[in-house]
Amino acid sequence: MKVQMSLNEDLVARADKYAKANYMTRSALVTTALNQFLLASELSSVLTEMSVCMRKIADTGSIDESTKKDIEELELLAKMLVESK
Repeated sequence: MKVQMSLNEDLVARADKYAKANYMTRSALVTTALNQFLLASELSSVLTEMSVCMRKIADTGSIDESTKKDIEELELLAKMLVESK
């Protein structure tokens, strides 16, 4: 799919330099960078949710059904994130 966007001239120059040094096209670099950014953002969200689950378990000393379901969903999301790399 073709996408048109406006980028800072210096950023494009840096991107082109990096892409050339790493035998990539500009499109491949942008695709890789965007994918890594989104994965990092999704992973941050997963870690935050996992932290909440762990705090709930630590506070109560047990795992209720709601927390168990949340953990299962987080495990599934984490698996999908790892497989998409």
